[in-house]
Amino acid sequence: HMQRSSASPNSVTPIRRRSMCAVAIPGDGVMEDVIVNGFGNFVNIFQNLLIARLLLSWFPAAQGVGALQPLYNVCDPYLNAFRGIIPPIGGIDLSPFLAFTLLQVSGSAVVSLGAELPPSEEVRATYPPRKVGPLEGWVLRHYTAKN
Repeated sequence: HMQRSSASPNSVTPIRRRSMCAVAIPGDGVMEDVIVNGFGNFVNIFQNLLIARLLLSWFPAAQGVGALQPLYNVCDPYLNAFRGIIPPIGGIDLSPFLAFTLLQVSGSAVVSLGAELPPSEEVRATYPPRKVGPLEGWVLRHYTAKN
């Protein structure tokens, strides 16, 4: 995973490794940021809408309020998909837990598509050595001396 640099024939520059899933979002540019951050923002906004919808379920009269109908129209189809999976227990609907879990997992999965793999040992060996300050050096010596 090394590439010869065009500057000199003997210099080697590391190539950034990405996971197989990361190929779904090409490059490190604006498109990746838009997709990853946009979906992350969508998940956050939708979770907040679901919380508002679930809180409003404690007030049955709220379903008659016209200004809240868009909230019900957006959230109810998603919540209804889970209501048939987990039946209510003691009159309490537990399906929103599954709905939130799936939403959180899908949000995390999309955000991880933009993540990079850590560099391999051979790539890490080409990095310049990290400078250690006097305090950090003392802590490292003191810690390794006791272990």
